Amino acid sequence: MVHTTGNRNDREGNLLWIISSQKPADKLTSINTIRKDYKEDLNEGRYKCMHRCYLHLATLNAVLYFSEKVDKMKNIIIKSIILFLLSFLFLSCSQNNLTNPIGSEIIGKWKGDNNYSITFFNNGKFIDTIYSEGNTNPSYRDYAMFVRTGNYKIDNEILYLNDFSFVEVNAQSVIGMVMIYISYEVSIDRNNLIMKPVNIFSPQSDNSNQLTGDWILNGYYCVYSQNIEPHTSHGQTTEEYYFYKDSSTYKYNMKYLDGVYSLGSSSYNSQYTYNKPYLDLPTPSYYHVLVKFIGNRMFWYYNYSSTLHRY
Repeated sequence: MVHTTGNRNDREGNLLWIISSQKPADKLTSINTIRKDYKEDLNEGRYKCMHRCYLHLATLNAVLYFSEKVDKMKNIIIKSIILFLLSFLFLSCSQNNLTNPIGSEIIGKWKGDNNYSITFFNNGKFIDTIYSEGNTNPSYRDYAMFVRTGNYKIDNEILYLNDFSFVEVNAQSVIGMVMIYISYEVSIDRNNLIMKPVNIFSPQSDNSNQLTGDWILNGYYCVYSQNIEPHTSHGQTTEEYYFYKDSSTYKYNMKYLDGVYSLGSSSYNSQYTYNKPYLDLPTPSYYHVLVKFIGNRMFWYYNYSSTLHRY
């Protein structure tokens, strides 16, 4: 008899062992026992992603059906082919769980302690609310609130927010502004959504897979001002980092590309420290930034995150 205690991978291994070694009379009992465990996991909500339980239940039903057929077959070659196909099915399920560990779990409403909130819909749409606070005196809160909606996707645990537009802006402040992240490293721990900002740079020269050279970051901003008409403006920005090869110096340029409210641009030279894979930029106070090169792009993973709670 197979014991079904342990993690999911243990039980999947047990199933393959059942097919290859157990007596026909024991297979039905063992498989039904493990299938019952999956149903209990589903009912008690122990798995993070419910559709995986349904997938494994369907897999178990297939295992039961084919195991009965295998017992009636005398041809060893046919048995081997079926066992190989079932093994491939289990590997596919496990790999799918690893490459997209969040899946549909992210769908729903989330709110952070910093008054940021976001809702993910099952059609690939999102809506979020961003606050820019100044004076936090309880009798008068100086703030600007920006509400946007757009599309999202998750690829290799990176959340991308794109094709968005601002649908509402309210403010009590004279001026309020937000610089907007459009990509995050995301993970889910119980009912907490952890979002860590990630900036993704494109090379402007033949410098992929190395820090030195010219890199461009495309970003977005939204600003509210009582001193201009219209009061709200938003658009794109570019940030350029040029890391010199023969020194620990870099050049920075930032430009606002569009929008009614022009904030001009900024430029400076400063020092950097790069001890692979971590980067320190003292001037904008970026420390211990994890640098990865994926494809021909550079990813900066910042060492701070926001924790949002499901509500």
